[in-house]
Amino acid sequence: MLRAEFDRLANKHHARTDEEYEQWISQQILNESSYLSMLRSHLYMRKTEKKEPLKAFEEELYNKLISFINESTDQNIKHNLKSFLVFSGYTSASAATRVQNYVRYLVAQRAYLRLISMNDAYMRLQTYVKEQSVLNADELNNQIKNTIWSILKGSKNEETVISYIKVISREHLSTYYHIRRAAVEVLIDLLKAFITNDLQSDHPATHIKNLFEHSLFNPKKYQFVMTIIQRLAMLQSSMVVDPETMRSTISFLEKEREQYKQMRDNKLKSNPEIQLLRMPRTEQFIKQLTKSLKITTMLNSDDVLCNRLWKLSHELERGDD
Repeated sequence: MLRAEFDRLANKHHARTDEEYEQWISQQILNESSYLSMLRSHLYMRKTEKKEPLKAFEEELYNKLISFINESTDQNIKHNLKSFLVFSGYTSASAATRVQNYVRYLVAQRAYLRLISMNDAYMRLQTYVKEQSVLNADELNNQIKNTIWSILKGSKNEETVISYIKVISREHLSTYYHIRRAAVEVLIDLLKAFITNDLQSDHPATHIKNLFEHSLFNPKKYQFVMTIIQRLAMLQSSMVVDPETMRSTISFLEKEREQYKQMRDNKLKSNPEIQLLRMPRTEQFIKQLTKSLKITTMLNSDDVLCNRLWKLSHELERGDD
């Protein structure tokens, strides 16, 4: 399970020429289910938020996606963009290319958001990177955390928050110990806000959580929690291998799945477009979680986290408190 995932990541980040990248991204968009999911979620959110009407081409895509999901019940039909194009009659090169280019635009939008988020975060945190502070460690930590919370609270939507979380916790900034420490503490507070709900209403993590609570089921909420766990794993936080954290995370997933089923069952007959949203399968969640647990231990030079992971597996199996 993990080998296939690491092979995928190695292939994704392999150095390529411009021509090789063009060929790779085209094949990825066509064959990987995640790109069809991106298109589904984007059009569903655009339609339901009603900030602006869908254009004629988007409306056509939207309706064809609903038909594809509702009618392609054959287990042999892969739910990827390639199958969707064939099923929906986008057989001409020009029509297929137009759909592919639309998805590429969505990919480029997300990549650009990561870029400007990185630039904004660095500009606001560079004081703590370039200058030697006269503050003691705790005072410095509080200042950096306040700056990070200010960045996150200024985000306009869920995708922007996810972008900031990713860039602040990656090596460009987290190489600096004092920023790394503050980032870990912010991530832990955010995780607690989502999976335990025991933070006060005026805590900044609660404010961020409220961005994701605008509907009964928001697929980006699941994505955000898994992003936090993955980033904590990369930063080698021992919280990732804490039994209580794992129990709470699994309970969170089960709750999200139950809400999704409830919404789907209640609204599917009157609102077939609800199927444009997708809840990750249990197998996908387990793979993501296992990968994060393994990463947490494999980046460390000692055996402490490995031993904690061994203990965690036994405690979860026994159901110990």
